[in-house]
Amino acid sequence: MNQKFEQLIISSILAEPKSAETAIAIVGNEMFSGLNKKIFKIIEETNLEGGYIDNYLLYSKLENRLEDESGKKEISNGLYLSELSLKVTSANHIEEYCYGLLEEYLKKITKNNCEQILFMIDKGEETQSVLNFLQSSLDKILELKSNGDTGFQHISCITEMAIKEAEDRVNRNKRGEIVGISSGINSLDLKLHFFNKGELIILAGRPGSGKTAVALNFAKNIAHEGTPVCMYSLEMSDTSLADRMLFSFCDININSYKMGTFTEWDELQRGQEELSKLPIYIDAKPQVSISYIRNHTRKMKNQNECGIIIIDYLQLIDCEDNKRNREQEIAKVTRQLKVLAKEINVPIILLAQLSRATEDTASKRPELRHLRESGAVEQDADKVIFIYRAEYYGFREIELYMGDGEKIVIPSRGIGEFIVAKNREGAIGSVPFRYNEVLSRIYNY
Repeated sequence: MNQKFEQLIISSILAEPKSAETAIAIVGNEMFSGLNKKIFKIIEETNLEGGYIDNYLLYSKLENRLEDESGKKEISNGLYLSELSLKVTSANHIEEYCYGLLEEYLKKITKNNCEQILFMIDKGEETQSVLNFLQSSLDKILELKSNGDTGFQHISCITEMAIKEAEDRVNRNKRGEIVGISSGINSLDLKLHFFNKGELIILAGRPGSGKTAVALNFAKNIAHEGTPVCMYSLEMSDTSLADRMLFSFCDININSYKMGTFTEWDELQRGQEELSKLPIYIDAKPQVSISYIRNHTRKMKNQNECGIIIIDYLQLIDCEDNKRNREQEIAKVTRQLKVLAKEINVPIILLAQLSRATEDTASKRPELRHLRESGAVEQDADKVIFIYRAEYYGFREIELYMGDGEKIVIPSRGIGEFIVAKNREGAIGSVPFRYNEVLSRIYNY
C-alpha cells in the first residue's frame, strides 16, 4: 500500500510540479522507500531552492541504474520515471494520497516503537528510561500527525473567536467575576491583565529574594478563587512548603514553631482547616524531567484538577539531554513548557534564578540580561516578573514611582517590588507590594 501512495504522490507532482508544495507540507522523504525515497528527497531539495521538478531534472540527478522494487533486476531511471508519469494526469487527489501515506507511516513507526519498548523491558532497562522513550516516541508521532491538520485558518474564523472571548469577558465583568486568574495583588493584576491560559510566566529573583514565598502566596490566592493549582517543588520538601503556607494563615513565631516551644495549637489547627479546603496539589519530587511534568499535568488536567502550574524552579529541571550545553538545555526546557502551556491551555508560572551579575550593579535591581542561561527564556516567556527587595540588600530607603509619575521615597522595611520586565500584551514597569517580617504573607501596597 505504501508503494502505491508513494508512486501516486510523485506522479501527481510530475503532472503538476507546483503541487510539490502541498505534498511537502504533509509528508517527508523518510516516509518513502527505495528509489521513491531518493526521488522525493530531490523534490524537497529543489523546492527548498525555489524551483520546480520535472522528468529531465529528476533523471539528471538520479544514478544511472537502480534495481526495481523487487530487487530482482535492474531498470533504467528513465523507464521508471516514464512509468510514474503515466500513473495520474493531474494533482487533483494529491492531498488524499499524502494523507494515505502519512497514515501508513504512522502505523509503521508506532509498531516499531512498541517493539523497541518490549525489547527495552526484556533487557531490564530502568522504567524511567522506558517511559522517556515512550514519551519522546509519542511526541514524534503526534507531531507527524499534526501534519495532517490544515494549520491555517481564515481570519474571519479567528476574529469570530476573538469577539466571543471579548463578549465572555464583558459578561463576566458584569457578574462581578475576574476575567483571568488573579495573583491576589491588585496592582499587579492590573498591569499584567491577570495570568491567562496558555501563557508562560517567568518569576525570577536572586536566592533569598522570596521567589518561593511569592509563588506560595500566588498559589493560595489563586486556589482561594477556585482555580486548582499544581505545584512542582524541586528544591523544598512538601512539609516545608506546608509549613510556609500554614504561616500565611497563622500568626505563630517561626522560631518557636521550629524549636517545638510554641503553644498556639488552636490557631495552627484553624490554619490547617482553611488550607485543606483549597485545591492545591504539590509534587515535591526532587528530580523531575519535562516528560514527567507533561505526563502528570495532562493527567491532572483530564481530572479537572489543574488550572495553573507553578514550577520551583527552572534550573533544577532534569533536561534529559547531556549532549547539549547548559544554555541549550534551558532553552529546550522553556520552549517545551511554553508548548505545554498552550497544549493544555493553562498558565505556567516558572520560577528562575538570576545570575550574580545582579550584585555588580549599584542599585541591585534585576534586568532581563541577568536571567541565568537567559538564551530563549526571555524569548519564550509571555511575561517576566522580577522580585526586588531593597531591604534585602541593606538599602534603608526605596524609591517608588506612583501611577501619576510622582516619585516618593519611603523606608524600605517590609516593601518589595514586582518589576515587570516583559509583558507581551501590556505595559512594563514596577509594582510595589508589602510583606510581613518572615515573608510568609504578601499584601497589596
